[in-house]
Amino acid sequence: MSYCLHLYPSAANLALTNPYLRLVRVADALVSNTLGVLAVDTTWANSVISLSKNAVTGSVPITIPVNLPAGEYDLLVYDAAVPNNADEVQIGKRIVWSGKHLGYPKQKFLDI
Repeated sequence: MSYCLHLYPSAANLALTNPYLRLVRVADALVSNTLGVLAVDTTWANSVISLSKNAVTGSVPITIPVNLPAGEYDLLVYDAAVPNNADEVQIGKRIVWSGKHLGYPKQKFLDI
C-alpha cells in the first residue's frame, strides 16, 4: 500500500508544468529510487518520481513509494520536461515517514 499526499494550490505549484519528485533521507543523504530503495549511487533517472497536477484543483498528488524506509526525508519537487541533475528545486518540504504513515511536514525548508 502506498501513501498519497497533496501539494495544495500555491503560486509555486500552480506554475509547475512537468513536475517530478526526488526523496532524500536527511540522516545520510541516501536517495530513494522509484521503488523506495535507498542508495548512495542511485542515478538521477532512477530516482525521478513523475507527478501530475490536477487540472481542476491545481493540487499535485504525491505517492510515497511502498518500500521507503522510515525516517526524515527532504521531498524535492522539480519542474522539467526531461529531468536531469541541473534542474533546480521548485518546492521543498521536510517530511517524517513512519514506513507506513506520514507525519505532518516538519518544516518548510525552502521557499522559492
